[in-house]
Amino acid sequence: MGRPPVSQMHVTRASLALLGRLRGPMLAALLAVTIGTNLIDFATAPAAGQRPDMAFALAALLRVALVFWISFVVQRRIVDPRGGFRIGPDFWRFSLLQILLLIGMIAVRAATLKVTPPAPALAGEWLANFIGLAAWGLIAIRLLAWNAALAAGAPLGDLGHLWRNLRGHDVSLLGAFAILVLPFAALHVAFTLISVRVEIPRGPLAFLGIVDGLVSALQLALSCAVAAVALRLATGGEAR
Repeated sequence: MGRPPVSQMHVTRASLALLGRLRGPMLAALLAVTIGTNLIDFATAPAAGQRPDMAFALAALLRVALVFWISFVVQRRIVDPRGGFRIGPDFWRFSLLQILLLIGMIAVRAATLKVTPPAPALAGEWLANFIGLAAWGLIAIRLLAWNAALAAGAPLGDLGHLWRNLRGHDVSLLGAFAILVLPFAALHVAFTLISVRVEIPRGPLAFLGIVDGLVSALQLALSCAVAAVALRLATGGEAR
């Protein structure tokens, strides 16, 4: 079993301390993916009234593949400072979990939008989308430990006891997630809606893509850090 529950502040501090493991080439790769995929998406996005073409579809596939890869290597580096860019069988197990989590997020977001349909204004659309995203993040809080475990090479058979060992830690993890990750998720949703709903010249749009890439990098890194702390708690380690 895991240790007695720790406080939300301990989880928050431990998560922030782990960000120091992202430096040099790993940090550069994270920023290159989050900023680069934004710029590629903006460059291939269809004009208003036009249907997405093959270039946009290929850009979307590239984005998913790169985000899965960078999530994997960043998560592994935060769990183990020796982790590098190599991928192997553990990457495919990690990617399978990401696909399942993506399906779950889409389902929860769709259900949330039925309950809280977006208002005509852009702010209403942002609120409805953010509520769905936040709801999924809170529902799936224990699954963060699975991300960290699979990135570190754990077999699928370990996931059940990791889930059970996090019993009692949910509130602390939820609090840290809400403080560290959700603010950047809110900004990311806002920037995404602005980029697709507002007519913006290419120059300012590229600048928005860079800013949103920085926000997305922070969101991803902090989520991975909370996941690493969740794994420590699930394996009986110290949050600090």
